[in-house]
This record gives sequence, C-alpha cells and structure tokens, in this order.
Amino acid sequence: MVVIAITGANVGIGYEVARQLVAVSEVTKLVLTCRSAQKAEATISKLAQDTGKAKSFFESVILDLSDLASIKSAIVLFPAFDRLCMNAGGLGTGKMHASGNGMTDSMVINTMGHAMLVDGLIAKGNIRAGSRVVWVGSEISRDVYSFSGLSP
Repeated sequence: MVVIAITGANVGIGYEVARQLVAVSEVTKLVLTCRSAQKAEATISKLAQDTGKAKSFFESVILDLSDLASIKSAIVLFPAFDRLCMNAGGLGTGKMHASGNGMTDSMVINTMGHAMLVDGLIAKGNIRAGSRVVWVGSEISRDVYSFSGLSP
C-alpha cells in the first residue's frame, strides 16, 4: 500500500505520471498538487474519467511553488505519503522572478520551490526513513545555464 504525491499534477509530465501510476496495483492513493482548487478538481475529474478510478483515490493539495506562503501552507496541509514525485517541467514566463532574487521564475518554481517543500516536509516528518523522493524535469530546468555562461 503506497501513497504517492506528485507536484504540478494537472498538466504535462505531472499529469502523465499520475495517469500511469493509477495502474500500479501497489498504489492506493495519489496526492496531486495544483496551483488552484479549480485545477485540482478538474484534474481529479479528468483522471477519474480517463482511468476509471474513483475520485476518492485522489487527494489534492493547493501548492504554488513560486510562492513561499503557498509552500508553507501546503506543508501544513500535506497528508502522509510514501513517495514524492517532484515534477520540474514548468515553463514559467521566462522572466526574472518577482522576488528580486536574481533567478528566473522557472528556476524558482522547478528547483528552489521544490527544495523548500522537501525541507519543510522533512521537518514536519512527512519524509522519513524509507520514503522516496524523485525529481523529474524537462530541459526547461536547465535555464540556469543561460544566465551563468555555462551552457553545456
């Protein structure tokens, strides 16, 4: 019996991971994070329709990885889980993040936001011995190279 949490589960990589994990017999629940309740509800409805799983198989947590307050709120609300799939496939806007931290919004969302989430979940006790944390991403997560002159 395995509970898996997936960040950014409403589109792209996150949605596809969720759709495929539904078919794994050991998975008993998926916790989907989305930026809004509307996106979470629509995603759960679509996954239930696409996979035949009951809506009760899914749970949602509202999480915007570009917003520190949202990350802190999500940590408090996060249910217990066994695995965390950090989906770093977001494009962002390509602009510098509004915080003035010197990073693009995609770097904040795909990398720093996830690091803050994991740190908070460890402190809360959600990530414990035996838990697994997996980071998946697309080429967009490499955008740091474009600002450092270190293009591969």
